[in-house]
Amino acid sequence: MEVILEQMLQKAQELFGERDQSFEIVGIDCQAQSQPCVFFLESYEKRRILIRLTPECSMELNRALFQLSHEVVHCLFPKLWASVLEEGLTTWFSLHFEYGPYAPLPIEREQYQRAYDLVAPMLAKNPEGIKRYREKDFTLALLQPQWVQEQWPDMSLEQCKILCLRFEDYMATFQKPEP
Repeated sequence: MEVILEQMLQKAQELFGERDQSFEIVGIDCQAQSQPCVFFLESYEKRRILIRLTPECSMELNRALFQLSHEVVHCLFPKLWASVLEEGLTTWFSLHFEYGPYAPLPIEREQYQRAYDLVAPMLAKNPEGIKRYREKDFTLALLQPQWVQEQWPDMSLEQCKILCLRFEDYMATFQKPEP
């Protein structure tokens, strides 16, 4: 899996800019509780990360490749939270990375599909936009709607604002109220 990880990292860096080398990727395991994640060992400040995939990945190579390709983009600029734009990029990458004989899995959660639906046309129109922005703000943490609109003028300001939201806040808008 480490060879595939390196290939994925190389491709993600070509598309979205260089990885923050101050973080050490120590490996991959299949012990994520509910969903895959980039796990910070000990603390964020230690800058050591482990890519955690779900337990099914130990038996399903296709699922492992899909989840790993998603988490690889988070490894470019690890943070404690992700924006809608970042989750859209990760989802886009997991659907477009070449898996050889394996096909990518379908997007299972609506909020990831919506993030992907916002990001896919952006990358089709201006594939270098993310890389250019990361030259200014390496982590995408300071992302502003105005900058997104400068790079992708066809997007509405409302769409740009959504892309800049924390993904967990965006996910909360999909929670169904209890009856």
